[in-house]
Amino acid sequence: MKTKILLSLFCSLLFWANSYGTENEPNDTKGTANVLALNSSNTGSIGAAADEDWWSVATSSDGKLDVTVTVSNGQYIRCFIYDKDGTTQLNYGETPGGPLTIGTDGLATGTYYIRLISYY
Repeated sequence: MKTKILLSLFCSLLFWANSYGTENEPNDTKGTANVLALNSSNTGSIGAAADEDWWSVATSSDGKLDVTVTVSNGQYIRCFIYDKDGTTQLNYGETPGGPLTIGTDGLATGTYYIRLISYY
């Protein structure tokens, strides 16, 4: 069964128009990551344990990056924020069956990656 997710992204010091989109598959690797605009939301589905989805976000100034994940059916999701190399982990959190917000402050201008993994 696929779980519906809502991924919201906010970055302080950057003011962009709000937008809303839907995840595209496949986005199971950094190389196929969906692009997520700052201050926007994206909906998607994530399947059974070990399924994963990636997003990239480009910032235009230094600041803080906050990611909020909302799960519709209580499935547990791990959320990672990675540096521009897509391998250096900057932050991590787990949804205990409910919404989760994680943030990373002091980021330089650049592209960052968000990875969601279903684990329960």
